[in-house]
Amino acid sequence: TSMIKSPAKKYAAPGIYTVKQTITTQEGCTADTFKTVDVTIPPIAKFTVSSPTCVGSAITFSDLSAAVSGTLVKWIWDYGDGRSDTLNASSNRTITYTNFGNYTVRLTVQTQSGCSTSFSIPISIGTFPKADFLLPEVCLTDAFAAFMNSSTNIDGSILSSKWYWRFGDANA
Repeated sequence: TSMIKSPAKKYAAPGIYTVKQTITTQEGCTADTFKTVDVTIPPIAKFTVSSPTCVGSAITFSDLSAAVSGTLVKWIWDYGDGRSDTLNASSNRTITYTNFGNYTVRLTVQTQSGCSTSFSIPISIGTFPKADFLLPEVCLTDAFAAFMNSSTNIDGSILSSKWYWRFGDANA
């Protein structure tokens, strides 16, 4: 209950509640009105990110959002780089980032009753490495051929990633 002109109420559980308002004038005249308020559970916003997440590559954000009660009517995507989309239907989004760096992608979903929830995933957009190696001088009688990796990142730093070598013969 409340005795103020425009009160606020926090509901503890979802459901349909009947709200009664009684107005009394200075002269003692009263009037009542009843309205129902539907307190709904917020939706669940969720998505996944495809990989790899590299500059210039198409990255897909797959929507996995759901309405717990009601229907989803709005999807607001914020890609963390100044771009965004507002949609009125679920749709996977494919984006290409032009700069490497760290971004936070956020999806906000809203139901027809106005309840909304957001979900964010931080992503790191990497650069394509420059694959390179030094060739050894090899004689067939040598015990082995030692290849020297000289691959770098776009900024010239040495990579600490995964390497996969194929040596061009059937025994490799």
